[in-house]
Amino acid sequence: MTTELLNLSKNAIDIIAESARESYPDAKKRRTNSELVKHLIEVKHFSPFEQVDIRVRIVGMSRTGEAHLIRHRHCSFNIQSARKKALKQTQFHNYVIPARYLHPNKQKALQDLRTAICAGIKAYESAIECGIPPEDARFGLVQGEKKTILMKCNLRQARWIIETRGHKSAQWEIRQVAIDLYKILNDHCPEVVGDFTLHEFNDEPEWEHGLKNHITRNLNWKESHDLDLEMKP
Repeated sequence: MTTELLNLSKNAIDIIAESARESYPDAKKRRTNSELVKHLIEVKHFSPFEQVDIRVRIVGMSRTGEAHLIRHRHCSFNIQSARKKALKQTQFHNYVIPARYLHPNKQKALQDLRTAICAGIKAYESAIECGIPPEDARFGLVQGEKKTILMKCNLRQARWIIETRGHKSAQWEIRQVAIDLYKILNDHCPEVVGDFTLHEFNDEPEWEHGLKNHITRNLNWKESHDLDLEMKP
């Protein structure tokens, strides 16, 4: 699964800082834009982050992972449809195989999963041949079918996804999306995610690769809710 950046304002930090100063036009400018963005995070004043949007394309996410992602209702989604047009790529490699199935002691489970996937593909193709419309034929497919998803959200929501879905207890697919979002923002506007830390364990065996990766928030950051006018800009 990959997450590709489509759009993000090049001057995201400036937009956030200017939006924050709009709330306090008479206050003295005490900080650079980067310093102000960090301060906004420190005092949990996130409304200025809503002024900047990010668009990404997520390729290869399963329907199971999709169900977790679309719960974020402040995001906008366009998802590859299988309702009106018959799927052309009903093949085994178009399904997500969770890494845990690759463990040497789980080969029976892997074979059973492959059998279920192939049976679903066969049922789908048979239904299409019988004239059943794709929106009904797809009921035979398993939840691991790969989808392409376009997602747009503001940076406040992106931070929320990173914080909540990057947690080690999150489902592994959406956790990977959260990690990808973190990496994208860390590359383009690191101040926006400066209070997060990525923990990667990519040297693990194939059946555990990536499963332990997660994100934590640096609790040493200032947690004050004091929004004093002199402190703000």
